[in-house]
This record gives sequence, C-alpha cells and structure tokens, in this order.
Amino acid sequence: MGVGLATPALAQALTPSQTMRGGSNNYRPNAPIVDKLGSGFLMTGLVRDAGTGDPLANVRIQIWAATVLGGDPDPVNHASVLTRADGTYSLEMPQIIPNFGQLHAHLAYDDEAYQSVFLRPVMPSAQHTSLNIDFVLAATRHKGTEALETEVTTRLTAFFLWGVVIAAMVVPIALATTSLYRAYRGPLYIAAGFAGIVAMSLFVLQPLLACPVRALIAPATARRWHRIIGGSILILILAHAVGLYFVSPPDTIDASLLRAPTWFSLFGVVALWGAVLTALLAMTRQKLPMRPRSWKRLHQSIASIVVIATALHAIQIEGAMEVMSKTLLAGTIVAATVFAARRYRSP
Repeated sequence: MGVGLATPALAQALTPSQTMRGGSNNYRPNAPIVDKLGSGFLMTGLVRDAGTGDPLANVRIQIWAATVLGGDPDPVNHASVLTRADGTYSLEMPQIIPNFGQLHAHLAYDDEAYQSVFLRPVMPSAQHTSLNIDFVLAATRHKGTEALETEVTTRLTAFFLWGVVIAAMVVPIALATTSLYRAYRGPLYIAAGFAGIVAMSLFVLQPLLACPVRALIAPATARRWHRIIGGSILILILAHAVGLYFVSPPDTIDASLLRAPTWFSLFGVVALWGAVLTALLAMTRQKLPMRPRSWKRLHQSIASIVVIATALHAIQIEGAMEVMSKTLLAGTIVAATVFAARRYRSP
C-alpha cells in the first residue's frame, strides 16, 4: 500500500503529498533516529522532491503507531529514520495493532527544508505485516518573503477595513450637514441633533473594539479606545437629551415619562437610560461581586439593547439625516453588534 505517486521515468513536477486528517495526532517532535524499533512489521517508502521528481537523500521521516508494545502516544512507539541515497527509507518495528477501532499508522516530515506533511494511512487488515508510504515534498517558501507578504496583506486589509468603518461613520454625518431642515432650526436644536448623530456613528466602533479583530487594532489599544469612546457616546447622548430639553421642555418631559405619542421617543429614552446603566456598570466593574464572564455578558446585553433602541429611534425620525445613509448606518451598528456577540461566544 502506498500513499503518493510512482517514480516517473523522467524527472518532472509532482503533486505534493497533503496532510491527512488526524495525521499529527499524538505527534512527538524530534523522535530519535534509530536503525530498528522492534520486529514483526516493516515500514518502507520513497521520498521525492515535488518540483523535480528527484529522490531526496538524508531526509528525516518520523513514524509512530499503536503496537504490541503500547499505544501511539507512548514514546517507545516513536522513531525517526533517514532516507538513503536513492530516497528510500525503511523501519522494522513491532506489529501494528488497531487503535481507536482502526488499524493505522502515522508518518511525518516536519523539518525546515520542505513543507510539513503528516500522514495517517489505514491498513486493510491486521494480517498485513508491511506498509509502503511514499512522500512527495514541496519546498518551503523563504520565511522572510512569507513574513513580508503577510505584513503587507495585513496592512492592506487593515487599511481597507478602516476605510469601510470610517466611511460608514462619516458619510451619514456629512450628508446630514446638507439637510434643508437646518434652515428652519435654531443653533441649539441643530447642535443637539448632531450630538445624537455623532453618538450613533460612534456605535459602529464600540462592538469592534470590544471584540477586536487583530487586522484592525491591537487588543490592548482596542480596550483603551473602547472606554474612551464609550464615555464620549454617553456625553453626546446626554448633550442630545439636554439640548432637546432646552428647545422644548414639554416634549422632552413627555418622552422621559413614557407618555409621548411617538414610538421613537420611547426608543430614545430606552437608549438614554441603557447608556447610563452601561456606563455605571463599567465604572463599578471592580466593586461588583460578579465573575468577569458574567459581567461581560451583562454589559454586552445592555449595550446591545442600547444599539437596537438607537437604531429604531433614528429610523423613525424624519429629520436631518438622509434616509438611505441613515438606514445603512442603523444596519451597520446592529450588524457590528451581532458580529461582536458571535465572536465573543465562539470557542
């Protein structure tokens, strides 16, 4: 039984061997090189270069399996052999026995010159006393080149993602500055309205900072900015509410007492008090008798309510915000919150 390709008549590129599922299970790096591990079973094979098809000499192949001496995690069943000048290898070892209901072995190449490969061939029956497994190895790419390409890709990804996030925040604010409604409103009303618009835009960032994506920002930096922006959002929401109170005290009082005739007022009040509660929870975190994970779940739940209430509040208001950009912003803050919640719950 062989895993790989037959030796070609002429040197040519070959398809590299691929790591099998479970191939690296119970792997012990740098198993000792031996001439013989036991008797009763013979492991053989040929190792070639994927680019040229040429046999590879002096390549270390690591072998382990469950045998009559013990299971495949046991050191006694782990060994390495070096390939000969013609690329072949062999290892005499104790008889392989079934492990986890299957008769199989493990073979690996895991050195630097070529890409690692972990194989897990299965034998047809316990009567087999030999197994032939071939390797076709692909050369490892230069680590400096790989590191540079990874860094460039990471930076480009971060640049693109930040561009999308900033556009989602800035475009609705910019379009709101062109609204015709501004001509009919006083400076205090306009300032209060834009305080609410900016606060809503900042909600795009908070979930991404709470469960940061490394391509966007380092976790430590994200936590610091999460606290700063959280405080800024609370100040803007309070400025929004206080400004509206000075513009029209009766309407603001009706909304605060939940007797306003409009649904968006109710959602606005829910968002306001939810933001206050979220901030208080953050400020008293060290004093509360709660486990960190329980605190985070509570904090995240209240913050999610604030986000949803804010989105519903904004969608129903006919005001300075342009309809399409407002709808997209509302959808973005909800989607970012859902993304953070799913990311937090992922193992």
